[in-house]
Amino acid sequence: AKAGGEEGLREARERALEDLKRAGEIEPENQEVQSLRAKVERELSDEEIETRVEMIREKKIEAEKKAEEKKTDDDGGATEGRMMPPLPPGEVSEFKVVDEMMKKVADGEINVGLVAPSESADAQKNLMAALAESLGVEADGDVTHGDVLRMAMEDSEENRVYLRTSGGLQALCDRLKTEELEGERAALFEVLAAAVEDSWKSKDIVYNAMGLAAALACLYQEPGKGKFDWANKMAACSLLAACLDDEGGVSESCHKIICGDPGVVACITDTLFRFSEDAKDGEEEEPVSCVKALELLREVARVDKAKKLLVEMYCGAGAGSSAKHVVMGVVFAMTAPRATAEVREAAVCALSNLALVEELRSAFGRKGKRPAEGAKTVTAVHALLAIGRSHKTETPASRAVALGTLMNACIGVKGGDVKKEIASYGGIPVLVSLVTSENQKVSPSIIKQRASGLLGRCLTNEECAKKLVEDKEGGRKVCESLVKAVKGDDGKFFKSGEMGGGAVEAEMVCNMVRCAAILKPAHVGVPGLVEALVSLLPVVKTEGNGSITASSVCMPPEPRAEGSCAWRVDRDITLVANCIKGLIGCLDAGAIGEVLKCGGLESLVSVLANHSSYKNVAVRKNAAAAIARMVKSDEKAMERCRELRGMEILIELGRTG
Repeated sequence: AKAGGEEGLREARERALEDLKRAGEIEPENQEVQSLRAKVERELSDEEIETRVEMIREKKIEAEKKAEEKKTDDDGGATEGRMMPPLPPGEVSEFKVVDEMMKKVADGEINVGLVAPSESADAQKNLMAALAESLGVEADGDVTHGDVLRMAMEDSEENRVYLRTSGGLQALCDRLKTEELEGERAALFEVLAAAVEDSWKSKDIVYNAMGLAAALACLYQEPGKGKFDWANKMAACSLLAACLDDEGGVSESCHKIICGDPGVVACITDTLFRFSEDAKDGEEEEPVSCVKALELLREVARVDKAKKLLVEMYCGAGAGSSAKHVVMGVVFAMTAPRATAEVREAAVCALSNLALVEELRSAFGRKGKRPAEGAKTVTAVHALLAIGRSHKTETPASRAVALGTLMNACIGVKGGDVKKEIASYGGIPVLVSLVTSENQKVSPSIIKQRASGLLGRCLTNEECAKKLVEDKEGGRKVCESLVKAVKGDDGKFFKSGEMGGGAVEAEMVCNMVRCAAILKPAHVGVPGLVEALVSLLPVVKTEGNGSITASSVCMPPEPRAEGSCAWRVDRDITLVANCIKGLIGCLDAGAIGEVLKCGGLESLVSVLANHSSYKNVAVRKNAAAAIARMVKSDEKAMERCRELRGMEILIELGRTG
């Protein structure tokens, strides 16, 4: 309620009233219920709500238990091994389910099946139906007591609050202290991970009750001569990641112990390297996954304290060239033969957060070989590009994140190595194909947006720009795509309504204008390119009769529709300069008549006349160069320029600088 402000307090009171209403139905004459309801309706503190409502809940549960016992006695007793009688759907209290499952946990039966083998098929069916109705999830006969408890925690916040306030969370942590847990540990970690969701209080309880310490100890444990304990370690990672999540408030204690210890990152990295190795004897019988380790790394890498730790570990003076670099560990895991689509998606998300640490970006171009026989040399750039282009095996979300990660990795001084690696690996043609494809399965709108963004950033690198210029056919396709993007959705290039409001088109225009600025050879013969580029320049104001005069070109340009392609370009002075540079390429190819017909000369003169609004030197320089080319080669252009007093403006700007 505190976190949600007034709205959260109002919702908490509404939930309290609903609980009181249910309690009143059980004990309609209970004066305490009626009195508390009146208080809630007036002013009641959130602390009193939590305390008093829990008391009412306990009474409610006790009443349900008595009614249940009476029903069981009437039926002649329950069948041995059954959690509860086979009630019709809707009659199983969620709190009762939690209590019953906690009893099973205390008895060491967390991994025991919910239904005993001796149960009849009808009894199993009824119990599963009741469970599905109560928790809102589908379950089958193989579900364990731990599964039910975990699903109850995932199902609702009320169940998680009940477990915490009833002492169940403490009891789960205490159970972890038992010496002989055998196969219970992983199930306990998974239940705790679900139980701490959206609550810093629950995370602090797990920390104080040594539950977090148990997870760390499990993560640190060396396999020795035995088999690597994947189940327990991944479950421990799940709990650690849940404790780092900041939904519902940050647990400072959990952040401090997890993000301040280099051993956590080292253990994660070692786990990823183990996963990337060829499967050992016996592992083929039981498939393993490193998804939870990657999810933990993703959470760790977004915390500022952990970012500093990562820099010290891998980029500090004493770091050297570590054989087990965290970035390479992720790359090896995602390229391992046994990596599934789920593993690759988790790896991409981990790399996306690592790319935000500037000092680690150079590692994305670092080459390495997986610790397996016959493994090929690979880099993070190779792996991410492979996912970005693979529409058959990867989800659009994974592909978009992969391309976005490369975009972030290209930023700053360290990003230069990434751009070079993209160029040398043949990434430019890959990006061009994604930007220009009209196949929605190969390149949906979000992929076009990310690919064009990455392409635009890469072109600031000389090697990448050279690769694009050399690919004349690819450059021509980019220019054609720019025309389609400016014109909007044609039913093929963009999927109508995707991303909403033309946001993709506007973003792509900004990215492809950068490409057009260097693609002079590709301009020749692209229909509509001149018109598209001119449409992105400022709209010149007109006189009352609709004509453009020497006076109107000096007025501030007409405002653009917010969110449109031209509006996006106009807000970025560098893009305006690139747009004019693209027009210069068209003029050099002999398109002066087309530029004049589209009103390009008027727009260029307007840019110079309003030079105070375009303080970027490149904008004025490019506009002056474009006008000079036109008036030098065409008499009509010279005449029109004089009518608009463009020559005077050029001379004045040349004199004043």
